[in-house]
Amino acid sequence: MSEGAVHLSADSLRAMVQKMVSLGPRLTGSSEHNEFIDYLKAEMSALGLEVIRDAYTFKRWQARFSSLAVEDGSGCEMPINLAGYFPYSGSTVPEGIEADLMSLDLPMENRRLFRDLPTFVRQTLRRKWRKTVQAAWHAQRGDVEGAIVLVYGPSVPVTTGVFLPFLTYAKDVDLDRLDSTDFKRVWVGGLLFGVVVDFLREAGAKGAIFHLDASPQNAKGQYVPFSSPIRNLPAVLVDRVVAKELRGLAARRPKARLKLVADTFPDTRTDSLVAILPGANYNARRDECMIINTHTDGQNAFEENGGIACLAIAQHYATIPQDKRPRTLVFSLVSGHMGPDLPQTQGFIDRFPCLIRKAACAITIEHLGATEWLDDAQGYRATGRPEFAAAFASETLISTIAKESYEASPLTGVSLLRPIFDTPIARILVSENFLTRLLRRVFDTRWLPAYFGVGAPLHQAGVPSIGYLTGPNYLVAMCKHGEMSKFDKDRMLRETEWVIDTLHRLETVPRRKLRRNQSIRHKLGIVLGGIALPFAFFPLIMGATERAGTSPGYLLLFLCVALVLACAISLAVYAAVRAIGWWGRYRTTAKLWRKRIQRRGYALHHTR
Repeated sequence: MSEGAVHLSADSLRAMVQKMVSLGPRLTGSSEHNEFIDYLKAEMSALGLEVIRDAYTFKRWQARFSSLAVEDGSGCEMPINLAGYFPYSGSTVPEGIEADLMSLDLPMENRRLFRDLPTFVRQTLRRKWRKTVQAAWHAQRGDVEGAIVLVYGPSVPVTTGVFLPFLTYAKDVDLDRLDSTDFKRVWVGGLLFGVVVDFLREAGAKGAIFHLDASPQNAKGQYVPFSSPIRNLPAVLVDRVVAKELRGLAARRPKARLKLVADTFPDTRTDSLVAILPGANYNARRDECMIINTHTDGQNAFEENGGIACLAIAQHYATIPQDKRPRTLVFSLVSGHMGPDLPQTQGFIDRFPCLIRKAACAITIEHLGATEWLDDAQGYRATGRPEFAAAFASETLISTIAKESYEASPLTGVSLLRPIFDTPIARILVSENFLTRLLRRVFDTRWLPAYFGVGAPLHQAGVPSIGYLTGPNYLVAMCKHGEMSKFDKDRMLRETEWVIDTLHRLETVPRRKLRRNQSIRHKLGIVLGGIALPFAFFPLIMGATERAGTSPGYLLLFLCVALVLACAISLAVYAAVRAIGWWGRYRTTAKLWRKRIQRRGYALHHTR
């Protein structure tokens, strides 16, 4: 801690989180969300920060009422307990829609697509999930048309062990337990619901009921999927117990009445905040900044309390004299995480390029103070442990500094990870040139993040970044008390103090040193990625060969030639990159020498 800095307390953090929760769910663009943004702006302005409102507009959707009733054997309507509704799915008239209830069973082999994260990623890239769903409803298209369809909501039954290949450091973590701890989350599976809804709408369904693979206690109030465009097909959610009952009823295809009354508000305004705390060199040419990033919209005490942590960090730094703050602090509090078609952090990057150019580093913080709750054979229960926490770090000096700070901190249960898709081939796919734009059109890899969370665009923009977040079962659940019973104030304090300590360690490290990549994979990425490109086209070539009836010998010859060309091109590109880097260093050195010579009073042409 710097001299004169304020000392945070767990009670003050809890009080601020409680104030946030008392507003209610802060869904994007809602009055509760706007009130929370106003609160953050007022508090930061009172600390002396310059706060800028960055306004965006979008079409907001808000549910007012949802219900489901199914005709029993006597012809009476039997009410069904709903876990929630599909946000931005669609709406009905107040009287609801009446149609036959039918159950759409996806093929069992489809479930195996989600047995682990690597398989899920591979199958999604190959669009096998989409093709399997399409085949399932094509087989039953006549039944789907005009019906209210009960469909299994896919989940990804993985463990936290899926992150082990990306682990760089863990303190006081039992790797065997990490490898076996359940990480099946409703909110993860919810990211795939939109694909199913689109197919059902195209098939002529009137409505949808998603069967969540979760207990009633866990499923209640889940706001999934949390970010989706308006789908124009009303859909609701049920837990696994109710789903079993509905499947039994659907066997005789009874009448069902679905109500999902919702309002839409075109051109709704929502503001992101950019708060600036000047450093010692503020407004000077050599001014540099550190970015602390999060989002402001959410459902409960965890999603999203990053704004509260940012406020605590601002309180800490505001007590330090400006001339003792080596770098300017920029707090980016973006909106749009729970709404469609909003740029979030990318909007901050696009609208404030001057801050990105000056940025030495960035830290994104999300979902602090979370405890672990599992939904397994023993029920929905607390384990007494903190929720699995991931700190993704760019492979520069920032990852080493994060590790050193974590080692010195009382914080435990955090896994430091390298970016998940930061591999040679992925690095090429996310770069910007003609070839990669073509590849993205072929493979549709635009959704690939550098890591999870709203901080990924900063890493992709070249800012050395840390992205800290957790993903508990209740992350996007809406309930009366905002899940405060699951909140650990002491853990949030330790997490916030770790971020502050990391910032203090980063603030004196030269920006050029922070941006220098330390990974050997980065140095060889262009070459290895180029070699891998022909194999990325292998499935397309194989399919074309089979359709044309071409001999496999020609295919093998093509691959050999493509491999040789890829190696040659990669070496040429690598040499060009090295030459450009050398020229850049030469220009920089020449510029420094010119300044030194001019300071000494000599003309440049007299220096021979």
